[in-house]
Amino acid sequence: MGCGRVVIAYGNGSGAWGRIRQDGTFTIGSRAEGDGMKPGRCHVAIKDALVAGDEPGTFKSIVHPRFADPATSGLEFEVPKQTKWEIVVEKP
Repeated sequence: MGCGRVVIAYGNGSGAWGRIRQDGTFTIGSRAEGDGMKPGRCHVAIKDALVAGDEPGTFKSIVHPRFADPATSGLEFEVPKQTKWEIVVEKP
């Protein structure tokens, strides 16, 4: 993945995010990229993971749409126990 963001949502409305690098890795931050996350259970979404579409100026998603919303992605983690995650998603 060369684009997109990993978005973290806590139940109280707070969250964090990390930009997805070309190799698929990311670093999470709550105020600035890489500054870490607060402890607790969180839900994860993958946003704006796009590549060029078939027509000039268009884009298409490289992950299944269910992963764009933390409520439907099925991705959950407990922080701070995990410091390195592997997230596998399906293509649309």
